[in-house]
Amino acid sequence: MRNNPDRQRERIERRLQPTRAGELRVVLATGNELAHIVNNYLAYVTGVLELFSEGRINSATLRLHIPDMMESLAEASNAINQTQRLRNVVMKETPSGKALDIKASAEERN
Repeated sequence: MRNNPDRQRERIERRLQPTRAGELRVVLATGNELAHIVNNYLAYVTGVLELFSEGRINSATLRLHIPDMMESLAEASNAINQTQRLRNVVMKETPSGKALDIKASAEERN
């Protein structure tokens, strides 16, 4: 009796399901952590710009915040760049559950 190609494919897919589920968990953990980090850095910039647009701070005060705003934007960019250099998977505990530690995961292991 010859093997049915459809059955073979189904067997292979069943064996791969745990691997795909694990990969999906890592992708979700990465996305969640990256969103959290970037949102934190953008919150400061957004807050200052909102205060300026509402007239609650003037342009002189806004200028005083620009170096810190630039630093926040650079840190957000750095977090995104770190995800492109992931070398391994290091998880960390957060108040909302496990999350990928992007910085540790991007570091070279010795």
